[in-house]
Amino acid sequence: MDGLIPALWAGAGAVALAAAVALLIPRQRKADGSTPSLALGDTPPGVTVVT
Repeated sequence: MDGLIPALWAGAGAVALAAAVALLIPRQRKADGSTPSLALGDTPPGVTVVT
């Protein structure tokens, strides 16, 4: 039980560090600026859509 408080602080610090690193990672975007569409008519050929 003596190590519980330091372990919780270490875990909270690790989570905070991971969140900061995740926010600093740049997002990858397509060069043409288009975004993928999930509209029903935009399915690739050969893919069956069940509605």
